[in-house]
Amino acid sequence: MIRTALLAAAIAGTTLLAVPIHLTWRLAGALSLLVSAVILAAIGLPLRADPYPKAKVRYTGSYPPLPNSSWGTAWAKPEGLVLDFRRHGKRLIKYGRLEQAMVTHTGREGRRALFAYVNDAIARMLYPIWIVPKRPVDADRLVRAILRRNYEDADRVWKTWRVMAIDLMVKAPELQSGATKEFTIQRKIACTQCGGVASVSPNCPECAGQGVVLQDDIAAVTIPKGSHPGKEITLPELGHEDINGYRGPLVVRLVQEYVGHPARP
Repeated sequence: MIRTALLAAAIAGTTLLAVPIHLTWRLAGALSLLVSAVILAAIGLPLRADPYPKAKVRYTGSYPPLPNSSWGTAWAKPEGLVLDFRRHGKRLIKYGRLEQAMVTHTGREGRRALFAYVNDAIARMLYPIWIVPKRPVDADRLVRAILRRNYEDADRVWKTWRVMAIDLMVKAPELQSGATKEFTIQRKIACTQCGGVASVSPNCPECAGQGVVLQDDIAAVTIPKGSHPGKEITLPELGHEDINGYRGPLVVRLVQEYVGHPARP
């Protein structure tokens, strides 16, 4: 945030210097540019929000046997961790799923490093690796990207589960002129004791082995004027609730009463 503000101040100062205005304002612009440039030179430019940031790294592990005599490139892609080195002019790329990752220090110099356990699906083994970035801040950037990717992978199933989809019967005048309709819904709330999975604990006092608890609620949807049958309206945070308390959307499909559209099961 501070870096972004300093960068904006530097741009504003450059603009004041470029435009033909009073000398006082031009001096103010020069001062703003000078101060911002000095501070940015000391703390560095703002980092770009890259979902898969690359970093120059030195690999210090013994397995997999990658060259450690020169700098390579590492970044967290959806497929897994990528280590890009060169040996005898050939590029070596290694994919592996990171089970754990943390930022720590290594070597006599205490350099900031990324320590991780990698699950190699090809070798079918779990091995530790050390990666020492050229820039210390890159260790934190890689870990954040890895954790975000792992969370997105784990949340993909729940993201679909949280969506509640229903059909709402409406009349032709309501579609033509618009209307607001209230209706009852029954959402599923994942049991925190059973992890949202049925039959895990048949005697669970919270869900009785169902994996979910049903909750009745009332929702309201505003039908825009001139809507057509089959139109879907999304109401955020009215759908099913996962084990972390996050609710998905409620998707309402408009079905005209006498047209005979098949209702969702």
